[in-house]
Amino acid sequence: MDTKYYTPSIEEFHVGFEFEFNHKEIGWKKEILPFFNNYAAMWSSQRVDEDFRVKYLDREDIESLGWKLSGLAKNRFIKEFLKEGAPYDCSLQLSTSWILITINGMTAFCGTIKNKSELKKLMIQLGIK
Repeated sequence: MDTKYYTPSIEEFHVGFEFEFNHKEIGWKKEILPFFNNYAAMWSSQRVDEDFRVKYLDREDIESLGWKLSGLAKNRFIKEFLKEGAPYDCSLQLSTSWILITINGMTAFCGTIKNKSELKKLMIQLGIK
């Protein structure tokens, strides 16, 4: 499997979780979990490693959530994004191994986020629209 993707654990699945499912007749198709019970049965299948994948968080995902790439990158390994339209100054720095989110210059989150669904959930928790 491509290193752009990983196989999710059952604990990652939640309503609104974005993943790709390998439909044998048409190939990989993006899915958003509408409710948990239907997919719990699919998860228990023998071929879960082959049938489910999630894309690691990348620039495209961050921008799709309303962040804009800033020209203020600290270095070539860290990208900085700004959230426009927020009622406060909000920035996100993305490195290969961590994310730092600041609100009004104060650290709101520093850690690892594997995928778009996790970032979306964190933005809701932090009140970032």
